[in-house]
Amino acid sequence: MFSPRGEWAVLGPVVTLLRTLDGEPADRAVTSLFHSIAHLYGKVFLLDLIGGHSNEPGLVSEETERSLRQDLFAQLCAASPEDLARERMLLRTVVVATADTDSPSAAEWLANSEVVARLMESAVTSTHSQTMGSVAVRTEARLVWDSLVSVFGGDAGLAEAVVSLRRSLDEGAIESTEELTTALALYEKYSAGWRPEF
Repeated sequence: MFSPRGEWAVLGPVVTLLRTLDGEPADRAVTSLFHSIAHLYGKVFLLDLIGGHSNEPGLVSEETERSLRQDLFAQLCAASPEDLARERMLLRTVVVATADTDSPSAAEWLANSEVVARLMESAVTSTHSQTMGSVAVRTEARLVWDSLVSVFGGDAGLAEAVVSLRRSLDEGAIESTEELTTALALYEKYSAGWRPEF
């Protein structure tokens, strides 16, 4: 879930341009960009770009970054379940938006099966491994378990959401996808105690 994606190749020049700004002009430019982005995931991506990493300082002041993160959380809370179900990388978006809040699991939309389905789908990641001397590459699907549990307020909250999701699937209220089938199969393994070997 947190691995680099193709967007970074496109957005590299954007970071370079933003680095030419400093102080108040940088704060104004980033704030304007943030408010012009329609989707929550786009805002999360921008926050990734401007945040400080290891020894590098962030591109904006701490106060501006804190304000933008508060705005992101407010917009997440105000979003309708229908809008959230259309968001890309929903689990990552929720994790970032609720990182500095006390009770992200209290959100009403966590009871919506479409939203739960998108959260489950976006929790699936894959790892690639190769045995020394072999040309074959093995791909294994994994679940970002800790993030899922955190978003749902614990194992019990996640289990309850999955039961409700399965009921909606059985009733035909929502359609299954290959990604969702994979996520639910992984959920069964993880909830039974299985964890990948590193």
